[in-house]
Formats: sequence, structure tokens, C-alpha cells
Amino acid sequence: MANRDKPVNGKHSKLILDKHGNLFLTDAGHKVVWSTDIALSSSATYVGLHLLDSGNLILRSFGPRPVDDTVMWQSFDHPTNTLHPEQKFTRFTELVSSRARGNISSGYYKFYFDNDNILRLLYSGPEISSVYWPHPYQLPWDYGRTTYNDSRVALLDSLGNFTSSDDWKFLASDYGEKIPRRLTLDFDGNVRLYSLSRNGEWTISWQAITTPCDVHGICGPNAVCLYNARSGRSCSYAPGYERKNLSDWSQGCKPKFESFCKLPDPETGEFIRFPHLDFYGYDEDHYPNYTLNQCKKKCLELCNCKGFQYKFRDSNRHDCYPKVLLLNGRASATGFEALGVLLVLCFVTGTWKAKDEARQGYHLAAMGFRRYTYAELRKATRNFREEIGRGAVGSVYRAILLGDRSAAVKRLNEMTLHGEEEFLAEVSTIGKLNHMNLLELWGYCAEGKHRLLVYEYMEHGSLAENLAKGTLDWGKRFDVAVEAARGLAYLHEECLEWVLHCDMVTGRSPGGGVLDTSTGGETENLGLTSWVKQKMSGEVPTATRIEEIVDHSIEGGYDVKKVEVLVAVALQCVADDKDDRPTMSQVVEMLHCCTNEAEI
Repeated sequence: MANRDKPVNGKHSKLILDKHGNLFLTDAGHKVVWSTDIALSSSATYVGLHLLDSGNLILRSFGPRPVDDTVMWQSFDHPTNTLHPEQKFTRFTELVSSRARGNISSGYYKFYFDNDNILRLLYSGPEISSVYWPHPYQLPWDYGRTTYNDSRVALLDSLGNFTSSDDWKFLASDYGEKIPRRLTLDFDGNVRLYSLSRNGEWTISWQAITTPCDVHGICGPNAVCLYNARSGRSCSYAPGYERKNLSDWSQGCKPKFESFCKLPDPETGEFIRFPHLDFYGYDEDHYPNYTLNQCKKKCLELCNCKGFQYKFRDSNRHDCYPKVLLLNGRASATGFEALGVLLVLCFVTGTWKAKDEARQGYHLAAMGFRRYTYAELRKATRNFREEIGRGAVGSVYRAILLGDRSAAVKRLNEMTLHGEEEFLAEVSTIGKLNHMNLLELWGYCAEGKHRLLVYEYMEHGSLAENLAKGTLDWGKRFDVAVEAARGLAYLHEECLEWVLHCDMVTGRSPGGGVLDTSTGGETENLGLTSWVKQKMSGEVPTATRIEEIVDHSIEGGYDVKKVEVLVAVALQCVADDKDDRPTMSQVVEMLHCCTNEAEI
């Protein structure tokens, strides 16, 4: 997994070993994106690149004497998130997790030798970093480690035995068998040893952390990690907070209230008691032998206090820990702990919210568009009377919202419905899209089994309707093609979210098929792509083929050269080899160049 943050095209990139012993990786544009950057010894007669059975890729030089045979570079010195048997792990190496499942770019977790010679796991997030393994509350010798060996080296052998210079060691559950193994820092922050079973599957034979919620950063700030053996790990937001990003828990939650310091009377601030919760670290201070009321008062005196932890110490004493940050929250089943999470009941507008509502929480899309009730949208569409479109996932209806504003309401089919959280994550992604050639999302409904999306309304009708009516001349049709390409280029390459838009729906003739002018009939059984390919093949002159393809209802004629460019681009986009297909930004550029040439 080399070059993981800026991967190159696999087909048009090259790995080159030159005569000077340097190894280069070039991209499709022949630009060097990586090299070993080493000098060949003057005594070496030649160099070779070898992939060993261990998985190590070695660049070795050879000379007339055995002493001249040296390893110039090896992949084992540059691990990403995985160690192989017999691959040394040293002070100069570290494992870095992937960002997420299916996303191989660098993540937030690191496995490394710390400055005190101890192997550790670190969460290194965008804003805050913290060590979470071994447990930071303990000293190294409490869990059998030593800081007195500064060699900082560790090794996994072929039998499944891992040993480290800090005296940490473990054995695989299938220790003794010489089978393929790998030690991987997974995207969830846990280090696991995997063994390859006889059926070809990787199975876990050891893991560093057995309590998943001990990993820092999983649920983000102001959120709580929950775990049970049946359903696994999940996240929940603290009362009075809502998620920042409905598709990414690691970004945590934001408060739904203003700081109580901005209120006329800070005494209007209240607390909700939650036993058996723990937020790691970030205490403003430690106040021993405080009563519960004293602890509340202390937190209210601090503008940066997010809540407090009140712990039982002995029969007569309790300790108070005001929290300036609520990070790495998790459920704790041991001891008596009361976390008073600050909840301001009086908002800036003077609106009061009930504690029960704050406990339950509620979802709002992160981008600020409105959440409608099903009753509101049923009334706005007059019980879904006027259908203006229909697709594979649902039907679209015209609606009149408050203020006599027209809108298009898409009602999703039941077979396409997701759970509320998954649906809201998709709504949040759609809401982050902002482009002049994409419809704007105004709101949504997620109520019971109902899932609806509210979009701006197209006053002039759909593209298919306008094509059927013949109201678009050649210039407008070409402009529509360019603008559609720009919208797709934005979705594919420019927006910050990964977007899977599935099929692009094209307008057809009123009869439902593509009109074939040479036969007077319709190509019902041929796709549009096959039909165009058929028309453009053979020895018929290009002008004649274009004549057969173009819609003759276009008023004012058409530009033959532009049609030729459009057809050529379309056929490139459906090439059999995906690497021969242009990107959407390249499509936009080709159409733009065609426009400029026509104007000149």
C-alpha cells in the first residue's frame, strides 16, 4: 500500500529502475511521484530488484566481491499499516491506520515507539491527539513494561511470537504453525494479528484492545461510545448536542445551546445526571471533598466548563472534576460516577426546552435545511395529486409551500427506504453539494416509514419535456450538454464528498424509443449507445451518418462540427476499456474547446 494518499493510475504509471540504481515511480503524465534517491556504489557492477517470499521488495547491488553485495533499499523499512513476520519494527518506523473501511488514505491512528522506549497507540486527530494504549492512567511497569532498553526494536517471528525491547510480548492463538500472518493497525484504532486459514480467509489470532470503546477518537467530541457483544460498538451524542456530520461520527457533536455565560442569569443553567459515564481527561482541576452542589456551582463559575464528573472516593468524601472538553466518552460499569452534562435550558431566544427532549435527542440535517413533517408535505402536494416525474427510486410531485413557493417533492419507494440515521447521512451529503447546474435541496422528511426530499421546482419543465416539445434550438441543446457535463464533473472530481449518482436519465422521444429516421421505426431493443455506434460505423460518409443521428425537428439547423465532437466524446465515454474513457473534466474541456473554435 505505497503512495496511499496520492495514488497513481495503475495502467499508465510505471516503476522504473535506471542504470544508476535508482527506482522511480511515474504517473500517467510521466511525472516522478516517488524515488529511492540513492547513489550506486562505484564498486557495484549491476543492481537488481527482487521480491522475496517474505513479501519484502529489495533493491540490491552486486559487485566482484561478496562484500560489494549490499541492500540499497527495501520495502520492509517503510511499512504503512501492516508488519509481516521477520520484518523489524524500530524507532524509525511506525504503522499508520487507513482512514476508514474502503478508504486506504492515512488515518488518525499510529503504532510507534515513544520517546520513553514504550510501544504505544496514539490517536492523532485533526485538532487533538492522545495516547490510549497502554492505558494512560497506568505507569509502564504496572503493565509489565520497561523504559530502560533504548534499542527500540520489535519483531514478529514466523511461528506467531511477538517480542519487543520494552518487554511486551504475546503469542498468536494458533502459535507454532508456520502459516501466513500479518500484524495490522486497523482503521478502528486496534492492532490485530491475522492468520490465513485453510479456506483462504484472514482470521484474528490476537488483538491489543479487547474493550473497543477504550480507543480514543472513535465517536468524536461530545459523544459517547457504547458497546455490547451482540450489536458491537455504537456512538451516541451527549444530551444537549447534535452531530456535526451525519455520515462521520469521528467529527463528534456540537452544542444546541449558547454558553450560559452569555445569559443574564447563569443560575438558569441546569445539569442532567448520567451515572456510569466517563470522559477521559481534560479536567479543569481536581477539587477534593466537594459536595454535589459545590461541584455544580464551581462548573457554573467557569465559562469553559462543559460539565463535571463527581466521583465517590470513600464513605465521606467525593471528588469534583469540571470538564473543559468532553472527549473519548464511554459507558463505565464500575464504581459510582455521576457526569453532570451542562444543558442550558434557556436559549438566546428565551425558548425553554424540556430535559426529557434533551435526553432523547433529535436529528437535524447538518446543512441547515428544513425538516418537514409528513402531514405538511401531504397538504402541500394536495395528497400527492400532481405527479410531475417518476424514476426508479420514487415519484416526484409538485407542491406549494408556505409563502406560495413552488417545490418538487420526491417520495421514495418503500423498497429503497433506509433507517433514519442512514437516510439522514445521505441527506447531509446531498445538502453539501453546491453547484449552479444541480438542483438545490430545500428540506426532507423522515417520519415513520416515510422518506421524502424537497427540491426547488423547475418552472420550465424537465429536459425530456422540452426535447419532446421541440422548444430547444441547436444552441440551447448544446449549452444544456455542456452544463450537464459541468455538473457531473463537480460531482466526480470537485465536491468534498464521495457521490455515487448511479444512472443519468436521458430524454426519449414521445413514443418511448429512439427515432430511427432511416427506417421510420423505433429501435426498441437497441440501447442509445449501440444505436449511435451502429450509425457511426461502416464506410458511409460522416456527413450522411450525422444526418441520420440528428433530430430533424431542431429549428434553425445545427452545427455539423459540433455534432461530430459530441458524438466522438459520447463514444469515448462508453469505450470498452475504462482507462480509455475521459474524465468529466476532460469532457468539459473538449466541449469548451469546440465552442471556442466555433466562435473564432
